Amino acid sequence: MKNKIVVLLFCVILLIAAFLRLFMLSSVPNGLQQDETSIGYNALSIVQTGKDEYGKSFPLSFKAFGEYKLPLSIYLTSASFALFGVSDFTLRLTSAIFGILTVVVVFFLTLRITKSRQVAFIAMGLLAINPWHLHFSRGAYEVTPALFCITLGIYLFLVFLKKNSSYLLSLSLIFFALSMYGYNIARLFVPLLLILLGVFYLKKNKQLPKKIFAMPLIVFLIFILPFLYTVFTSGGYQSTKGTLITTSASVQAANLETRSYINQENHFISKILFNSVESNAVYYVKNIASYLNAEFFFVNGSTHGNHGIGNVGQFYIFELIFIILGIVFLIRSKNNWNILLFGWVGLVIAVASLTREAPHATRAYFMVVPLTIISAIGFYEIIKKVRNLHMNYRFISVIALFGIFLYFVFYYMSSYYFRFPVFYAKNYRSEDRKLVKLLQERYDKYDVIYVDNEAQMLYTSILFYSQFDASEFQKSVFRAKDDSEGFSRVTSFGKYEYVDVDNFNPQQKSLLISTREIPGFEVIERFNYPSRPVVIAKGQEIVSFPVEDVAYVLLEKN
Repeated sequence: MKNKIVVLLFCVILLIAAFLRLFMLSSVPNGLQQDETSIGYNALSIVQTGKDEYGKSFPLSFKAFGEYKLPLSIYLTSASFALFGVSDFTLRLTSAIFGILTVVVVFFLTLRITKSRQVAFIAMGLLAINPWHLHFSRGAYEVTPALFCITLGIYLFLVFLKKNSSYLLSLSLIFFALSMYGYNIARLFVPLLLILLGVFYLKKNKQLPKKIFAMPLIVFLIFILPFLYTVFTSGGYQSTKGTLITTSASVQAANLETRSYINQENHFISKILFNSVESNAVYYVKNIASYLNAEFFFVNGSTHGNHGIGNVGQFYIFELIFIILGIVFLIRSKNNWNILLFGWVGLVIAVASLTREAPHATRAYFMVVPLTIISAIGFYEIIKKVRNLHMNYRFISVIALFGIFLYFVFYYMSSYYFRFPVFYAKNYRSEDRKLVKLLQERYDKYDVIYVDNEAQMLYTSILFYSQFDASEFQKSVFRAKDDSEGFSRVTSFGKYEYVDVDNFNPQQKSLLISTREIPGFEVIERFNYPSRPVVIAKGQEIVSFPVEDVAYVLLEKN
């Protein structure tokens, strides 16, 4: 009977996790942001031609806009398209599935670490409803499959330590290797994590025969060789130059600006105290400190619409006390699994802090699993305290905890499904699909379709929503010269041509996508973002009014 309850509880949590990641997946978020359409079209191009949008056959890095996306998510999405067809749902399905699978792995990983089925269920449940994990499981994000691979790799490594199986170690290293093809941060994080695991766990198992490592190391080397090759290509180190604090122009400009003031008065002091090495070190320490920001983790989270919903933390606010208690418990505990959890979090922060924006929800995403496990440990400690209370106090405590839990979960879900799709409609380009549908209906009636550069209508939106033939795109596309950061701008493809509307000579039979009326063109259709309420305080008065921002104006040459 007890085993049936365990299985039932596991299935219930799994169903909750699946429902929250699949429900209204194609409509919330409301539209596809630029990285999603880029991943989607490159995946479609692979299905149609075996090449990316640049005509490169089965690449190990996809240049895309010029930021060089890693291949794991794109090839997985290609499989989704091949099996289930091309749609917003199947584009996001990869992340949703790997998000669900990560919830499952976290149960077994927590059970392996804590030896407590109760803590494992709590961790599984908390991750199933976690705002941070839900957000990145419901969009086509490269980081979600990478997190699954890392989490499963760690679990298999821990099982290997117990069973001394060369096969398990090989599987573990395969998933670690795959994660390095998933997201750029993993390229540095995973090697550091492997060093941590080797130093603290393999070193303590000296009885392991040396021959047990031979096959796993060979397998790992085979899987990692292509990655090592890409490090020295344009998709490797060069693709991260704009984000690293040591090479980012925006970071170095700020450092130089401060140094310039001192340099005017005393060149020696400027050289000694404000040189580039010290300035970068200070910036790095500041970035590390930013990851101690409670507002980011528990109050508002990331205010970047692609990374969060802006009014709820990456974790629920009540988890702050859980995580604090979990940290205290792990520090006091005598087992060595606290090294894994603390090391996991610490390494993520150390690597993510090397980049210019901090705290950053995507680059720090790998810490969601260890922090959830720590939160579950803290929650279980509270449960044990409540159990020891007098029955009346126990009842009041349970009701209070349950009430707080329901309120904040309901607040997040309401914000996610009602406020978020409207407030961040522009981030997710909610009107692009409607516009492209109308363009498809009129495509054969016109010789050229102009796109005003000021409209910022992404070529990937047109390509993905119209399922533009990949071979035709590869043959007809023209691009401007890459800019200083390596980003590439499409100037034309097919009948589409990107123009400066203040300086062009339009053909007679033409359409124009803009955000305003243009002399010589007649308005065919207006596309507005969803009406959103604006509420502001003027003194002690509260003023509310609706705002409806213009997305696009479609015009026809008279």
